[in-house]
Amino acid sequence: MTAIGTILVIAIGVSISFSESDTKDSIKVGIRFSDDGIYNADGMNFSWEVENENEYIIKFEEGSIASITLNGESYETDIKAVVLEPGETYKVNIQIPYPIARKDGTNNIIIAATTENGTVATYKKSFHH
Repeated sequence: MTAIGTILVIAIGVSISFSESDTKDSIKVGIRFSDDGIYNADGMNFSWEVENENEYIIKFEEGSIASITLNGESYETDIKAVVLEPGETYKVNIQIPYPIARKDGTNNIIIAATTENGTVATYKKSFHH
């Protein structure tokens, strides 16, 4: 079994609230993949993680905790609505198969988590294969 690499924290949620309250959400996002890299025989394989850094619950509507764009195209996931307790981290394994993920060249990935209050945290990275 392969050991898991370090979480790459690229973005911390920027508070953009469109609700009537002054509630500001704080979330931390990143990915985790094996020490062998993000690619395996089937495609790109990684774990997406979103942490609630607030002292109150944060809600995510269906599909909004992991909005994925790969090489400029949306990649659909089947992720239900999520509620994170204070300090809780949501983790989901994502597998993007070939040929959706490029087998040769660079894969540019953008993943965003958007809270019910409108806070967005985004992870962006290019992976060469």
